[in-house]
Amino acid sequence: MRKLFCMAISFLLLIPVFTFADNFNMNFSHNTDGMLWTDSSAYIMNNSDIVNIVFKNLKANIELKSYFPYKIQSVNQYSKIWKRTIKYTGSGFSVTAGDFYMTKARNSGLSFYYDDQLHIDRYLDGINLSFTPNMFSYNFMAATPYSKEYKNGIYITHNDTTDILFASGADLNLKNRFTLGTSINYLSIASYNRADRLANIYMDLLMDYFEIYSSFSYRNGFDRSVFGNNQGFLSYANISLYLSRTTIALETFYADSFDFGGSGFRYAEAPSLTYSGYSINRGMDEIGGRLNIQTSFSSDIFKTDAAFFTNKAMNKKLSEIYSAFEAYPGNKFIHLSLNYIYEDHLHSNINLKQTLKSDIEFSIASKIPLKFINREEFTSEDTLKYLDSEIEADLTLLPSLTVYGTFTYRNRNVRNEGTIWSLGGLRFDFMNYNTLQLEVGSRKGGIVCSGGVCRYEDPFKGVKLKYSFSI
Repeated sequence: MRKLFCMAISFLLLIPVFTFADNFNMNFSHNTDGMLWTDSSAYIMNNSDIVNIVFKNLKANIELKSYFPYKIQSVNQYSKIWKRTIKYTGSGFSVTAGDFYMTKARNSGLSFYYDDQLHIDRYLDGINLSFTPNMFSYNFMAATPYSKEYKNGIYITHNDTTDILFASGADLNLKNRFTLGTSINYLSIASYNRADRLANIYMDLLMDYFEIYSSFSYRNGFDRSVFGNNQGFLSYANISLYLSRTTIALETFYADSFDFGGSGFRYAEAPSLTYSGYSINRGMDEIGGRLNIQTSFSSDIFKTDAAFFTNKAMNKKLSEIYSAFEAYPGNKFIHLSLNYIYEDHLHSNINLKQTLKSDIEFSIASKIPLKFINREEFTSEDTLKYLDSEIEADLTLLPSLTVYGTFTYRNRNVRNEGTIWSLGGLRFDFMNYNTLQLEVGSRKGGIVCSGGVCRYEDPFKGVKLKYSFSI
């Protein structure tokens, strides 16, 4: 059996704010972390330095990431990512130059953000102007879009960074009750000497007891996923009802060839309405909706979520039901949940997949706080059926010392992934700003989804050590 020993060390230094004058202060932070695989002498080294400066209405930020990709076995091979931002905010306007994030129309207009779960970083490098003279607001932007993903020790740039994105938009806001907005985005694809355009309009009506939100997006131009001209659209609607103890929300959307930017690095996204974050086509050909109900009884909460999605040919289907109950009796906390996912023709090598997940969590806040979690996941892939059982326990022996552990058992070996995974760890907080965390053992890999984007996380086996320090 291939032996793997992995050690991760993380160091965080945060220097407090330096105030040189009444209107000037600066903050600097540094972070270093590394991983070492002793069987292959490969390692990862990451460094991050961030400087923040504020002077009256002017804000500046500089960030440098330097990392050593473990696949490149050369000590001289370091890669760097520079980010720098300067922003000035005046009366009714703001100007941002450098690297920044932007979302419009709940991501269906533009979606540039950082996803810390999937380690995806989508940002813009350019200039952004915003004006709000009265109840109207206007926005103008010209930038180069980036889509990066940190995976297997390296940052992967998914898009062609010769793209140039021009965007303009306007919003009407009436006393925070009614908002009407529109945006027009022009994408110049320099590598192919082509262009792609996206227009979006949205409306948001917010009252005391209900909210109505709807948006429609239409794109037309060069589609790199088919290497030719194409057009697509997305419509989304949300109706929410707010009662004294109950919230009811109904969401629907229909997407067809909505891949503005290109397959794998879309600059606008169809929303993912499932609790698990699954999606069948990521906005290329999807229609469906979700019903969400949440009710509270004193301090107890019950919520349920039902979703169904398919495509035009109806040869792909995704159904999901999620229900959860949370109670706070005395100094205890109880969480019970059940999640059922039905996938039909979702995977090319699996015709039918069903997943049933249960989660039981119990914690007690006493002199020695204790948390106990049991997770059961039954999966049926065509004729293949298997059960994953996981037990997790956290015990806070001292206010600054926590001991935890997990044990996972699978009733059969599937795809040579193994049947038993166990991990133990401790976390020690001392001197207010110091944390030492140690983990030893193994953890099962699997699919992680967020916002309709899923990826496979490799299993872990070895030792992880993390130390952080801040002042």
